[in-house]
Amino acid sequence: MRVTSNMMNDILMNNVNNNTEKYHKLQNQISTEKRYEVASDDPIGSEIANSHRISENAFERYLSNLDIAQTYLKATESNMADLNDVTMRAMEIAAYNSTETSNGESRDIAVDQVDQLIQQSFDIANSKHRDRYLFSGFNTDEKAYAEDLKILPVYTNSNNQYDKTIEVTGTSDSNTEKEFLFKI
Repeated sequence: MRVTSNMMNDILMNNVNNNTEKYHKLQNQISTEKRYEVASDDPIGSEIANSHRISENAFERYLSNLDIAQTYLKATESNMADLNDVTMRAMEIAAYNSTETSNGESRDIAVDQVDQLIQQSFDIANSKHRDRYLFSGFNTDEKAYAEDLKILPVYTNSNNQYDKTIEVTGTSDSNTEKEFLFKI
């Protein structure tokens, strides 16, 4: 085969064009600081980079969820500690006023204190964190206890004596035991 000067020129021009393309590609990589311009330049590398990006986003979301869960837990713990304090105070009041030494006036004061503790318990049960109610289960946009929940007033007598009579009448065809609460 005979090598002509036209063939040599074509080969030379082809090499120059290839080198120029490589030069432009390298210049573009340097200026954009990206190895690939489009995903088709390296499909496998693009897929690996994309999976790393997805994993990183999932990990960041996991950390964010963890922080949110920890703040909910701390808020719940704090409210439960407050509710425990309220319960302990109610037990102290009950123990103090269950003795014969307490009189009707101290029991009336105790009733007011217990009413306040009950209201405080409802406030704790309806507490919010990040615009969500802590103790309302899955319905975090609804209060755990309604505000119109009524507590029957406690009957107190200064002599600590029950001086009323109760009469219950009626029939039942059930063999199960029943418990009744009477408001007098």
